[in-house]
Formats: sequence, C-alpha cells, structure tokens
Amino acid sequence: LSRQDSMAAVPAEFKWHFPNIASLTPASAHSAIRYLHGLPWLISIETEVLNDVKYLAIYSFCCVESTAQEWSVDAEYELLLHAHAPNAASINSKV
Repeated sequence: LSRQDSMAAVPAEFKWHFPNIASLTPASAHSAIRYLHGLPWLISIETEVLNDVKYLAIYSFCCVESTAQEWSVDAEYELLLHAHAPNAASINSKV
C-alpha cells in the first residue's frame, strides 16, 4: 500500500478554540501548526466583506516545505463551528 492508501481511512482530529472573532489580529488569526499523519497543518480564519455583507472565512493549510509534497496531499475534513451567542446558529459541514 502507498502511504496515502494506508492512511485514507484513519481519522485525525484538530480542534482550535478562539474566544472572540472580533478581537482577532493577523498574528492571532491562525492556529499553531499541528502534525496529523506526519504532515504539518494549521487553521486560519478571517472576516471578509463582499457587497456590504460580512463573512467568516475558514481555511485549512498543509504547511509542507516542498511543493512536490504539497501537491500530493489529499484531505477530507468536517468543520464544526459552534456559536455561543444566544439564538445564533451553529454550523456542521463536511468537505
């Protein structure tokens, strides 16, 4: 089996808690690098405004040093975003 085939069904979990989106700065808008199956990953968030509507953008990055290694990364993830404000909606999305 190739490395990719042998790890295809092995789940890994990466949780990152940020207390207040409004207080994020460029330095605090990303997680520390966490190694999952030997590859370095991080989560980055930012707010974006499009047509006067504010959105929350969430990105996951594989932070490998080699471009050749980067293009061989294949990941499937589930995003759970829990809102703590009263009457706010939570999100559960699989990609």
